[in-house]
Amino acid sequence: MSTLGRAHSKLVPHLFVPNLLADLPQLRVYPEDITINIGADAPIPVPNTPGKWKEVIHDNTVTWLATWTENINGSHKYVFLAAGSSLKGQSDMSKFEKSRELKVSLRRSPFACR
Repeated sequence: MSTLGRAHSKLVPHLFVPNLLADLPQLRVYPEDITINIGADAPIPVPNTPGKWKEVIHDNTVTWLATWTENINGSHKYVFLAAGSSLKGQSDMSKFEKSRELKVSLRRSPFACR
């Protein structure tokens, strides 16, 4: 470090802001805290700890599988499928197939722009 750098660091006070949330203990999340989102015809999974799910919903308009409210700052946490998941791949494949069908039908349409 140059002399100027050392002199500069002594002259400029550093602001220290402690992270108060870092010292708080993380409480365990129980099944009673978790809402799961599954298919309407899927069996309800049994929690791996004693208890029941907070709520079981069947909403196919969202992509998350589970959600809960964090106990420290009250933010919502979500669990999603991985991008490389085979289930997500099947959904994407059906969307691509639908768009391919629409492309073919639009080409045959008498109102298509040429």
